[in-house]
Amino acid sequence: MQRIWEAASADIWLEHANAGRIYVHNHLQTYLALAVTWQVEWLMLKGQDIQFLVDCPGGDGTCVKIAKLLSTYAGRSTAHVTGVAWSAGLILAVACDRRTALPDANFMVHGSTLKDGGDEDEEDAVFLAARTNKPYDFWKPLLSDGKEHKFGVEEALEWGVIHEVIGGGG
Repeated sequence: MQRIWEAASADIWLEHANAGRIYVHNHLQTYLALAVTWQVEWLMLKGQDIQFLVDCPGGDGTCVKIAKLLSTYAGRSTAHVTGVAWSAGLILAVACDRRTALPDANFMVHGSTLKDGGDEDEEDAVFLAARTNKPYDFWKPLLSDGKEHKFGVEEALEWGVIHEVIGGGG
C-alpha cells in the first residue's frame, strides 16, 4: 500500500511540475532540495513560468544555487508564501521576480552561525540587498549577530521582501 501511495504522490507532484508549480513545504535540504533544483532547471530549459508555493522552515546551502538560477532566469518566477519563509525559504522566495504572501505568513533571517557552517553572511547580505528595498548595511548586521530575526508581512512589504499581501483582507 505504501508503494501505491508513493507512486500516486509522485504522479501528482510531476503533474504540478509540468504546470510550472513547485511546492516547497518542508526543509529545503537533501533530496527535496535536489528535486527542486532539477524542477527549476527543467522548467527553465522549457522556458516556462515558475510558481513556488512556499511554506519552508529552512534548508541547506542548495537554496543558494536555486536562488542564483532563479535570479538570472529570463522567464517569470513567482513565490507565494503560504506559511513560513525562514532562512533558506526566505532566500528562495526573494530570488523570484514576483513575491506575494498570505496575511499570516511569517519570515525569518539569520546568519551562518545558525546554518550548516561556512560563512554565507556576506553573500546573503549582498543578495538580499540587490533583491529588496533594504541596503546591504541593513541586512549584514541581521546576518552577523547569530540570532534569528522573525518578521511578519508588514515588515516584509516595507523591506521589499514581498510585493503584495493577498487573501484574507491583507
